[in-house]
Amino acid sequence: MEEARIGGGQSSKERVRKTRSDKRISVKTNLTKESHTLLNRLGMTVGKPKTALATEIVETLLRNPTFVVWIQDKYNVADEFRLTPTTIDGKIKY
Repeated sequence: MEEARIGGGQSSKERVRKTRSDKRISVKTNLTKESHTLLNRLGMTVGKPKTALATEIVETLLRNPTFVVWIQDKYNVADEFRLTPTTIDGKIKY
């Protein structure tokens, strides 16, 4: 876990706080109008905001070995650069 210094100046009593391990990182994307409409409708249907639903979709796909292999095949990733999804302790690792 990384540490962040809190407080300005040159005080000898700087507090050090740890960065949260579950910290989220914002990723922005541009959707077509059709995809935005579908995401919005699906979100309303399941009772989730579209951003929360989009996050769940991305996280689910990244943890799906079949999807990881498929997307690499689609873009013809060379063998030396391919990620090999492996399940370790119930989690997908690359």
